[in-house]
Amino acid sequence: MRAFVEAVYRGVLGRNADDAGAHYSLGRLRDGMTPAQLIYEMMDSEEYEARHFGGAPDEAEPVLGLAPDWEERSRALAAKNMLSRERFEHAWAAIAKMPAFDVIGQQEYCEQHRERFFELVNAVAYLTHEQRCPRILEIGVSAASNLYAELFPEAQLDLLDRPVPEDYVGFNAERAQGIAGCRNYYALDLNEPASLPEDLTDGGGGYDLILFTETLSQLTVNPVELLDKLLGWLSPVGQLYLTTANFFSARYSQALIHGRNPAPFYPAGNGNWDAYHLYRDYSKIELLESVFAAGGETTAFNFSCSGQAGTEQVAEDQRPTLVCLVGRSAQGEQLGSDSERELMLHIGSDKAGSTAIQAHTYGNRDWLVRHGVYVPSSYLGKNNGHAGLLEELDASKLQTLLDELNQKAGRFRRLFLSWEGAQFLGDKELRLLAKYLGHYQVRIIYYLREQADVIQSGVLQNIKSQRVDIDLRQQAIEPSLPDTRDYHATIKRWEKHFPGLECEVVYYDRAVFPDGNVVKDLLSRLGCEDTDDFQFYTQDINISLDVPSALAAQQRLANETDEIARRDYVDALLLNLKNTSAGQKYFLDRQQVTSIRDYYSDSNQQLVDKYGVSSELLDSGRKLWVDGDENFSAETEMLVDSILQAADDIDSYPVLFGGFARDIDLQRYLAEGWEESGRDGAWTRSASCTLRMRPFLQGVLPFHSQYRLRLQGRYQGDGGQAAVLSVNGEIKGQLESGDTRIHIPFNSVPKSTALDVRIELAPGQRFLLKALRLVAIA
Repeated sequence: MRAFVEAVYRGVLGRNADDAGAHYSLGRLRDGMTPAQLIYEMMDSEEYEARHFGGAPDEAEPVLGLAPDWEERSRALAAKNMLSRERFEHAWAAIAKMPAFDVIGQQEYCEQHRERFFELVNAVAYLTHEQRCPRILEIGVSAASNLYAELFPEAQLDLLDRPVPEDYVGFNAERAQGIAGCRNYYALDLNEPASLPEDLTDGGGGYDLILFTETLSQLTVNPVELLDKLLGWLSPVGQLYLTTANFFSARYSQALIHGRNPAPFYPAGNGNWDAYHLYRDYSKIELLESVFAAGGETTAFNFSCSGQAGTEQVAEDQRPTLVCLVGRSAQGEQLGSDSERELMLHIGSDKAGSTAIQAHTYGNRDWLVRHGVYVPSSYLGKNNGHAGLLEELDASKLQTLLDELNQKAGRFRRLFLSWEGAQFLGDKELRLLAKYLGHYQVRIIYYLREQADVIQSGVLQNIKSQRVDIDLRQQAIEPSLPDTRDYHATIKRWEKHFPGLECEVVYYDRAVFPDGNVVKDLLSRLGCEDTDDFQFYTQDINISLDVPSALAAQQRLANETDEIARRDYVDALLLNLKNTSAGQKYFLDRQQVTSIRDYYSDSNQQLVDKYGVSSELLDSGRKLWVDGDENFSAETEMLVDSILQAADDIDSYPVLFGGFARDIDLQRYLAEGWEESGRDGAWTRSASCTLRMRPFLQGVLPFHSQYRLRLQGRYQGDGGQAAVLSVNGEIKGQLESGDTRIHIPFNSVPKSTALDVRIELAPGQRFLLKALRLVAIA
């Protein structure tokens, strides 16, 4: 069933299911929803609408390959203030007197693109103003190419265009070489990247600037293959200035709305005498992803009007032209084979900083990429690493991962995957993993804690996961000694399937980590020593139940069959624990801990001898037991009742799990002033009505700082005056028809995270609430 949910998320929403979403969807299926109904519900979601019909999703995946200062450069390019209009017009008048201006079609072309060339020469001025004799290559010849000799007489200009017959009426080699200031002319077919030379400057260090404007859409070529070649023509600090049409421009969008395909037909007959045809336009995301996949780093990006009348007033992302400035990535040249790449897998252990590692990996993915470590986006969760890939391993998932690595990670020597459950993979799963990934240099990173510590933490974790078959009191009498905690056996299993496997086995000890931080320790193992601009988080990442809270959970949930109720109550217990100090941590006595240490001692000794693991693993001397004759102290037993009461108070506010509820599911969150919710939503019954909810604590990640609450619905009739919307007594604005968004900083929310959302309507006014969305965001 989980595999079906994963497939639906990828097919409908184009992404992997996060924990909250998967849990919600699985619950809906268990409650009787048919697979078809789940698909239709997802297609009716706001995220689906945002993905397919525009709008702003709550959180967008960050685009990889953006330079840290890209926004500053983008503003500088957009300013167009390096060359005055007067100077440009003077140079423009001069080109009309040159022979190239008389080439067929050039007068019309130049006049049509006059403003675009003003933007272009300002970009050239900005990008070369610190260079004495910049080397420039312009791809695509026009009469306007004469501007460079007028405006940048010190520049060394080369030109490139497609091969044409000598008697071609447009720009052939002879006419192109007559362009003022042109040193070299190259007639090359960009549709055949494999045939292009590796260097155009004969070992001269490459170009300082390549101008590749309004040409990409005219080519029948994979953009990654071509960009890879063009970037190779740059000097180490050179830049590629690329412009192409925006597929999501207002003009194209209007055509789509009216049922028309904005792409033009191929010209009939001999109507394409000059071989000009727009084969494909691009979106921002796919253009930047192509740049990244080709080994480039986007150093600036803008949406441009390019002088097209009437486009200045449209939304920025609907302007007609994409402007992208690209430099060579620090990742180096394309590697010769996968055997030159190192695939690093963090395989565990659980309760050894894994959640911290994975949350920081997700939040700093772009930072890692800039520092030479590629983290695949396929199946990457916000706080569980690549669990979506490895937890239910199959060939289709691995092929998806391999496709991403082949397309986007070709220049990276270091690849990184993380999931602490990978330590439990069996022979069957490891054989499959080796089949797809064994051609890389594989290195596992394995953080270990003493088994006596992990076994006790694991029991509390299982109770946190609502495992009703786990009895804490029974475990205190007869603790389990699972073979899965034989760390040496785990490593031997991996070595069997990955010959030449490198193993970094690390005793989990904050005292020896840099600044006591396991994330910093991992970064050093990934080869990332300089962490000045790495974003470290200080919020709690993975709250664990203490012993009294676990006893409270078992007492309350013993006869609770409703999965949602169990989940909500455990979340309330965790929230209470977050707001108080943790109590008893261990539940085994000293003799039991000694027995566990003895049971695993031979295995642990081999880790010390063979892999250099700290001997602390054998017996750290840490007190991992409770004192006295009873495993549960009297103080712990007395705490249970007070914990139950505190959790009951918190649980009176239902969790908006997964951050989303619509139609009939709204009923749980309706307090006073509402009619019963139905398939269309819930109507207000009085002029003052309240919604009560709390966010899912485990859906809040360390890099989040606020909640975003969205209410979707409509007023009855013409609506009239918009209702006043407040949260916990603080007025947040007006309730609009359609979609209303408000932001709630964490520091303005009570520790219980209880949210009372109040709507004050005008007399006689009614509102139909169709959906609620509550998510934590950065």
